[in-house]
Amino acid sequence: MQLNSENNLLKFSMVALCVSSVAAYFVTSIGPTLMWWMLRIGIFIVLFVNRDKTFRPVPIILWMVLVLVSCIVGCFYCRDYWDWKQFINKIIAYTVCVAALTACQPDVLQKLLNYLYKYIWVLFLLLVLVMTSTGIGKFLIPFSFLALFYPLLNPKSKWSIWIALVLTIVLGTDSRSDILKMLVCVLLGIFMTHQRFHRYMKKWYWLFFVLPFVLFMLAANHTFNIFEVGNNLIDVEESGSNLDLSDTRTLLYEEVIASALERHTVYFGVTPAGTYRSEWLIRNMDFSDIMGDIHYGERGGTESSVLNVFLHFGVLGLIIYLFLFFRASYLAITKSNNMYMVLIGFYVAFRFMMGWVEDIINLDVNMFLLWAMIGMCYSPAFREMTDEEFCDWFDGVLIK
Repeated sequence: MQLNSENNLLKFSMVALCVSSVAAYFVTSIGPTLMWWMLRIGIFIVLFVNRDKTFRPVPIILWMVLVLVSCIVGCFYCRDYWDWKQFINKIIAYTVCVAALTACQPDVLQKLLNYLYKYIWVLFLLLVLVMTSTGIGKFLIPFSFLALFYPLLNPKSKWSIWIALVLTIVLGTDSRSDILKMLVCVLLGIFMTHQRFHRYMKKWYWLFFVLPFVLFMLAANHTFNIFEVGNNLIDVEESGSNLDLSDTRTLLYEEVIASALERHTVYFGVTPAGTYRSEWLIRNMDFSDIMGDIHYGERGGTESSVLNVFLHFGVLGLIIYLFLFFRASYLAITKSNNMYMVLIGFYVAFRFMMGWVEDIINLDVNMFLLWAMIGMCYSPAFREMTDEEFCDWFDGVLIK
């Protein structure tokens, strides 16, 4: 009886996760904020209850302690309703890291993923008409995980991958980062069995951790800004379609860093209750009439997960975040008995680099899968599997 109850909770959590992941991307608002908060808190509770209580990797524990302490401190910075609303949203978002402690268990993660893929197409058909283009891309992102293991897929799952990819490209055009993640996973999955490519993954994964810092320093010195490459290729003002290539990130970095320097929050951040001052927001979307003058020009976060980590937790948080991802990738690539964990470690490294561009930390299906893969990288149970054992485990994920 207890086993059936546990299975039902896990099943419900995956269904709820799919729906709540796109709640902000419905064409019209559905339900009060409190309803979505309670739904996400319920998902967190299910993941937390099913965690491995003996699994305590130092980098993940350091990150969770930092988030907890910062959230406690943040309670003293909330001034009014709007501050508390943002604070609670951020707290819920950062709880997604608990997925790593749950996903480290092969049997639990197998159930969660099986339930996810069992119901995702039914939910998609029910929600597709009320989702925006961005929402469609974010809803279908779970198929990127399947695509990583393309040679292991049965015909039904392979069709699902290609249908999801086409739908994301055609209907999810506003979700550029999700299209990129899907394409990268498909390519990695197709080429993963080639021995030469496998050697390249082991040899060059560290570039995903070094390259963002190199590009950041080049941009800071006004030597080369990769975000402006699109602006140099096109005349952004000529056509609205060119906005897909326009630079929408440089200003975010300039404003967040300038705000941190001005408010002396470089080292420890503003906590999840804090904000940064956005001149762009003042010029284009001032909400002071609604939220009051104390919120004039304030923004609680950006589209970049790395930038948000710096904003909320400062340089200290960024160091721990880097260490967490690098250690996960290193363990999976150099300390695994199977090629599939090497692939996951390589993809985790890629996602760290993606976090400098766009990968918002939320308790959603996108971040759940990322932190699940981080948990797999740290998990001895996954890393000690042989290729055959991993294939058997993955077969239990697929819908027959």
